[in-house]
Amino acid sequence: MVFGWGKKKPAREEPAEMQEQQEVEIGLAEIGGILEEVSAARGAALVSEARQLREKMSPLLKELGSLADQLDGDSLDVEEIDKHLRTIIERGKKHIIPIIRAETAPLPEVSTIQDAEALGARAVRSLKRIEDALGRQSKVINQFAKKYAARLRVVLADLEVHRSSMQGLLDVHGRVRRGIDTINGGITGINGAAASLERGARRITELEGSLARLEEAAGRARSSIKEAKGSGAYAASLEIQGELGRLSPERAALSRETSDQFTKISRPLGKYGYVSALDKAGRELLKELSERPFEAISEVNKDGIKEILGSVRRGVQGGSVSVKDPDKAVQSIDEITEMLGGLIRKKAEFLKREDGLKGRLGGLDLGGLRAAETDLEKASAGLDDARAKVERLKSEMSETARRLPGMVMDVESALRRISPVRYRLRMPENP
Repeated sequence: MVFGWGKKKPAREEPAEMQEQQEVEIGLAEIGGILEEVSAARGAALVSEARQLREKMSPLLKELGSLADQLDGDSLDVEEIDKHLRTIIERGKKHIIPIIRAETAPLPEVSTIQDAEALGARAVRSLKRIEDALGRQSKVINQFAKKYAARLRVVLADLEVHRSSMQGLLDVHGRVRRGIDTINGGITGINGAAASLERGARRITELEGSLARLEEAAGRARSSIKEAKGSGAYAASLEIQGELGRLSPERAALSRETSDQFTKISRPLGKYGYVSALDKAGRELLKELSERPFEAISEVNKDGIKEILGSVRRGVQGGSVSVKDPDKAVQSIDEITEMLGGLIRKKAEFLKREDGLKGRLGGLDLGGLRAAETDLEKASAGLDDARAKVERLKSEMSETARRLPGMVMDVESALRRISPVRYRLRMPENP
């Protein structure tokens, strides 16, 4: 309201606080029916009260229209005043009167909630347009149409009272509607939490069954392993494995001896790799001699190694393979060439003994032991996985169960805000 129009603006009437008459315990399934009843009752009350307000506003709007008609036909004695002021007054009347006539058309009938909402919107719009128009022409009305100004103020103030009441009804209805949405969302959350707890409980039962079966499988595997380890074959395998273990230092010594010899000519071997015209097999053999000489030497590779050593010797002597001390390098190459047969023989004798032991070990019937060990490994892995899943599910369920009472309280609080009955919601049973 501006320029003094509609100063009579009492506080909006709010519905009285709903009194909690009783406490009723209900289940989730009953809430839907309660919400339907509350929604229907509040909707019916809104329509009824909006219809009454329409009946109060209609004659006031009609009176505004009548005042506009009277103002339109009133000359306001403009003939006796300055021509310039007369023009301002006529222009003001032409601005105000069409707006009042347009906004005082009959109000829509109220039969539904949508009609009530439309009535509230119409009341806001009409009052604003009329008050804005009067505000812009305030001097004209207050100075030259005083006999209309007082009545206009009274009528507009009364209309504002009813508009405010209408808005209060719509606000209450909006709160109820939002409360119903909140409750429905809360019910969905509670149902989801309860379903999650139920699924978790079923899954834990399944996993506990799996744990029992895996424990049995692990027990059977341990028994089979114990039985297999009591056999003569297993005792023999331990003995052979011990012999194989005792061969490890000998292998290391042979490998070290071979590496030490080839280390003496590592430089000329490396230089020869850059200037040689070896084929692919020759290059691979040269590389292995440089990096893993013990693995490279064998009866099969003997001629190829000698050929490489001879080529390296000739390269050193001819200068194509440059080294700091050619004579010393040639001497080392000759020593290795001479020792090569002995190194290969030692390796072959060692491998023969090692392969013999491995053959004896492979000939033992230890399949049952290996299968039992595999079964035990699988069962143990399955047990670890199942236990981890159970713990994770229990943690998740504990968190869900912790949040559930708060979700229930939120729904109860929302119900109290829209219903005079104090409802207490039965908690879903934890699985």
